Amino acid sequence: MVTNEKHSSYRLLMLITTPKLAEKAMKLFQRGGLPMQYRIEVIGTASSEIMDMLGLGSIDKVLLLSMMPKPFADKLLGKLKSELKLGAVNSGIAVTVPMTGANN
Repeated sequence: MVTNEKHSSYRLLMLITTPKLAEKAMKLFQRGGLPMQYRIEVIGTASSEIMDMLGLGSIDKVLLLSMMPKPFADKLLGKLKSELKLGAVNSGIAVTVPMTGANN
């Protein structure tokens, strides 16, 4: 199936991870040719139970944000999971949300 990316829905990818894994993720983003990405150093106030549940162990975290067509976002989530081992303890979490207002 061929997807027309010009009319494809866009997604905002949000990745919260350690500074070390954020560097690896940024390289993955660059290899994929993402034209825009933001890196924000963050410190959260979530309880340790929530941090453990999300696999975010330590306090030092990086938030990476990037917008991309949905088909690319789906592929990138798979690569992030396999190459960064997202889902493992203290690795981080990645989600995408629709950018429906940006489609038109």
